[in-house]
Amino acid sequence: MRISVTLLAFFIKTLRGLRTKQLEFYDNVCASNYHIICLSETWLNDLCYDHNLFPNQYTVYRSDRPYINKARGGGVLTAITASLGPCSPRYDLELCSECVWVEVSTADGINMLIGNHYFSPDTKPEVITAYFRQLENNLDTNSTRVMLLGDFNAPGFNWENGTPLSGCHYYSKLKGDSIYTPTCFLGLRQCVEAVDTVNMLDLVFANFTDLKSVPADSGLVAPDLYHPPLNIDVLLPKVNSNLNCEFSYQNFAAGNYALLYNILSTYDWSSVYETSSVDVAVASLSVAVRSAMEQAIPCGYRCKSKFPNWFSYTLRHYIIKKNYFHRRFKKNPSDYFYGRKHRSGSIHLEADDTHLVQPEAVADAFAKHFQSVYNNHCCKVIHPLSKSSELLSLAPVSDADVYKAIKRLKPSNSVGLDGIPGFIIKGCAASVSDSDVIKAIKPLRPSKDVDVFGARNVLPKRFWCLHFIMVRGFEYAKDPESYTSGSVATGRAFLAGQVKG
Repeated sequence: MRISVTLLAFFIKTLRGLRTKQLEFYDNVCASNYHIICLSETWLNDLCYDHNLFPNQYTVYRSDRPYINKARGGGVLTAITASLGPCSPRYDLELCSECVWVEVSTADGINMLIGNHYFSPDTKPEVITAYFRQLENNLDTNSTRVMLLGDFNAPGFNWENGTPLSGCHYYSKLKGDSIYTPTCFLGLRQCVEAVDTVNMLDLVFANFTDLKSVPADSGLVAPDLYHPPLNIDVLLPKVNSNLNCEFSYQNFAAGNYALLYNILSTYDWSSVYETSSVDVAVASLSVAVRSAMEQAIPCGYRCKSKFPNWFSYTLRHYIIKKNYFHRRFKKNPSDYFYGRKHRSGSIHLEADDTHLVQPEAVADAFAKHFQSVYNNHCCKVIHPLSKSSELLSLAPVSDADVYKAIKRLKPSNSVGLDGIPGFIIKGCAASVSDSDVIKAIKPLRPSKDVDVFGARNVLPKRFWCLHFIMVRGFEYAKDPESYTSGSVATGRAFLAGQVKG
């Protein structure tokens, strides 16, 4: 798995009333990019709807104060953007009237619990102590990340060393102790840097250190002297599961060798020096080096592939491209000729700055081209094989062998020597079975000074003959009536000229 870092942006604020600021608040939320918004003293009631406060991408969890004994005040709200994935409320942790607990799923499996609280100034210390005593039984701080935050209304207390400030009221000391002692027991520490130590009311407790306070902006509402907005960034590992990865390797080219040197130079090697066993010393050395390499040299991952590892990127690219066009060709082979799609019903050819449209003219141009290729090939000096050569003698090839080889072609994955699809060669050879053409082909026999192409036993003289059969056969298959005896005579003369050559 690859592990990177994702950033969660928190906005924490005590509003002292949100009912009269709904429109302004909604516009500011739409213009912000906070992932989690925690508000206290919202003063909301049943007539204040979530869609008037937040856009659709936020899920809102709130606890409004019941208006029985007090006319207004209180209430907490936590809004979480949908981009963080599934979230669920934790009702088992909501053990006081004005708190909201939400569990946020994280990529590494260590979920985050966010508890938003509001304790009014007249809340008794005994109530707070009773709440935390119940919370200790239900809250698991060992396997989850916990953030306990809100407006605690406990001024005059030093949260770093857990002592009251000089001159503070005794009631503030009792209230501070009722919060500080159970949070320490749960492994939580206060993370907000004090701006005004005496009047510090909004607190954030967490059991992890990957968070930091950032400079606060103007906030989603107008700032308050006693409740300044808190902007906190939480760094969480983002795990990308590489299910398609076959194995990992260490990318030494991207290694931080200065860090590797520093780790090894400051390592305590006493365990290696003091041992009298060579095996133990080697094992300790390997552990130390391996641990340093894991910190300084990143890992790379190779994905599973149907190709062998030694296949180059270019080769894989062309194999995939070939398979793609092969699938398209099998889906509709009638649309392809020489690997191109027909855009009209007729054949067009540009040859020697001439635009040829007539099928016979196109066929003659092909025949002329194949004849020139063959003549150039025959002009090459072919050195006779030495008598001591261990090459096998050339076996004779009959007409039946040629037609038998043509019939055995697989149209789906065979092509001619110039890329002509196999189904055209096979179909046209069967269409042009004229006796005169066969007689013209029969005199062709392998010669002792004629080489073969690989192991296919295809003679050079038969090369242009098959091309002639293909071109004329394609014309015949397209329009049999236009294939007159004159065309056959022209073909016979063409073949005879090549036999003489």
